Amino acid sequence: MSLAIDRQDAASDMQDRTLTTVQPDISDVVGIARRGWLPIVAGTALGLVAALALLSLVSPKYKANVDLVVERGLKRYLQSSKLIDEPAFDDSDIWSQIRIISSESIILPVIRSLNLTSDPEFGGKDAGDANAAPTPTLSSRVKSFLGSKPAPVVRSADPERVAFEALTRNLYVYRQDGPFVFGISYESKDPQKAAKIANAIAETYLSASVTAKINSTQTVNKLVQDRLAELKSQLNDAESALTQYKMANNLIGIKDKTISSEQLDNLSTHLATARVEIAEGKARLSRYETSNDSATLVPDNDLILRLRSQYLDLSSRAQEIESKVGKTHEAAIKNQKKMEAINVAIRTEQKRLARSFGRDHEVTKARYTELASTAAEVLTEQSATSLAQARMRELETAADTLRKLYNTTLQRFSETSKADAQPLISADARIITRAAPPSQSEASKRKLILLAGSSLLGMLLGIAAVFARDFPFGVFRAPAQVRRATGLYCAALPDISSDLKGGNAATTGYVLDRPKSRYTDSLRNVWALIKNSQRHDNAAKVFCVVSSVPQEGKTAIATNLAYLASHAGTRTLLIDADFRDQTLTRALTPTARSGLIEALDNPAQLPSFVVKMDGSPVDVLCCPLDTNVENASDLLGSARMEKLLATARQTYDVILLTVAPMATVADFNMISRMCDKYIFVVKWGKTSQRLVLETLSDNDIASDKALCVILNEADPAALLSVEHYKGRAYRDYYRSGVSGPA
Repeated sequence: MSLAIDRQDAASDMQDRTLTTVQPDISDVVGIARRGWLPIVAGTALGLVAALALLSLVSPKYKANVDLVVERGLKRYLQSSKLIDEPAFDDSDIWSQIRIISSESIILPVIRSLNLTSDPEFGGKDAGDANAAPTPTLSSRVKSFLGSKPAPVVRSADPERVAFEALTRNLYVYRQDGPFVFGISYESKDPQKAAKIANAIAETYLSASVTAKINSTQTVNKLVQDRLAELKSQLNDAESALTQYKMANNLIGIKDKTISSEQLDNLSTHLATARVEIAEGKARLSRYETSNDSATLVPDNDLILRLRSQYLDLSSRAQEIESKVGKTHEAAIKNQKKMEAINVAIRTEQKRLARSFGRDHEVTKARYTELASTAAEVLTEQSATSLAQARMRELETAADTLRKLYNTTLQRFSETSKADAQPLISADARIITRAAPPSQSEASKRKLILLAGSSLLGMLLGIAAVFARDFPFGVFRAPAQVRRATGLYCAALPDISSDLKGGNAATTGYVLDRPKSRYTDSLRNVWALIKNSQRHDNAAKVFCVVSSVPQEGKTAIATNLAYLASHAGTRTLLIDADFRDQTLTRALTPTARSGLIEALDNPAQLPSFVVKMDGSPVDVLCCPLDTNVENASDLLGSARMEKLLATARQTYDVILLTVAPMATVADFNMISRMCDKYIFVVKWGKTSQRLVLETLSDNDIASDKALCVILNEADPAALLSVEHYKGRAYRDYYRSGVSGPA
């Protein structure tokens, strides 16, 4: 009783909850993998078999490796010592060297030195075997196995070209972990041959590098010699032209700066000084002529300074005398007369100095005029030789430039000649690890890696197939998920399609045929919820079985619930109120000609439209229709339907209805107010969680009328896996037949 109360309390609290999707936990994912062990094992075995088949078609190959490092120390020393001017490799140049190693300039000499054109592996044929068929490749073997005819082989007329293409197919040149280290690898069926070819390629590359340097050095020396001869001839011509020009223009011995130019510089300096003095004298004279007291504008000389000093002494003495005897005393008057005499002398001297300004200004102007005349004469003399000197400087500059270029080229030629005479030319790289014949263990490692990788790939494909079949996300696979998402009690019904043997769950009375099955026990829990809800509400009689989309099994659930109710002695009426798709009518009463539509027109005659199910006291109000009802929603929400249900309540204890899916039409919303409780059906692992939760929210079924949710058509093995935490005893209880008798 307390369990039923808790379930109804949880349902009543749904109005205050936010419906959210839930994801499976790790145990659900592990359970899916455990149930799908067969595809996973099959995928692993298939990958292993494919790897073994591939190894049987492919001949084992051995890879020999040579490691080289770029020499930079000697090059830097030679460059710093100015012996050679060849730049050291940059990091980007390493990629160019890698491309050079696999080019014809290196590979063709290796082919010739090892006589690979006669080797069958490189397209060669032994004597007497010219018409032998070529060795089949992996692709040709696979095509032959699949029944495809191989394309005709077109051989090149050049055996070296054939050998080159065969060798480069198995040649790998790559960068190592070090910044200036790269490796050369070659694969062959013969380990000795693989090592020999790899070492030969490395040695040929180093030898070609030295040869290229020697040739380039000789070419450069020849070009430098020719350039020196050309520069020497040009220098002699330039110096001869300079000497002849100096002699023709009387410029022998003339330096960059002549006497006339020095005189002109001195005269320019004196002219600038005289110009400043004229401006200053003119300004002083202007102030003197415009001022009322011009004497005050004259600066003091030594005489004026002495007179002012005497005046200050007499002024101090006059203050002392006047303070003692007064201004009218004879001594004070005598001292005042001396002061006036000194003032007269000062003004007289100032006027004399002021008159001398005019004379000084006239002298300065005369000196400036003389300097300007002299400068004009010197400038005329200087312009006569300026053009000749400019041409002379051009010839001197050209001769100096050629002389410097000749000396630089001569010095470089001397250094390169000295370097060529000494054994300083070396290869760009050196071998740090020579290739050795690879052992059998290395080939075995590659086989193990191939086997492990193929097995892992097959296993991943098997896992992908299992999870593609039972994708655990976005759908409901466990009752706990439904409870967490909706807060409603959830009953999980196993899939019973394999037990019906061609029958239908709605017609066979499955709960009566399998009374001890898990399917029946789960429906008994739902029936217990119905009975408990009636104990709390005596008026609760109408129960609607509904789903969000079609094909979720609500017809079979409603039918088997009706069987359980009637078997318990409850008067039960099963109504097919799905005007869109009358699945219940077609399953239970396919020959009926009247039913719900007629009962709506005459509710009082309900018993005359009810049909008895075979072998059961369940009454069925079917809905046989030849055409679709356009106003189906209006009929379900009409007063006639309400009156019909009221009539049925007087006769029956339990009334079970099935209506059209909630997510497709509005039929459920129209009849919901006449129903007491709702049973919501969700198809296990198929119906989207988002669709279920949107349907519950939009149609307001998540209310106090929601009775429970049924997770229908669950995989029996999946249910056992999901409920593994309940223990072995619970699992073994239904082991004898999850949907059959215990």
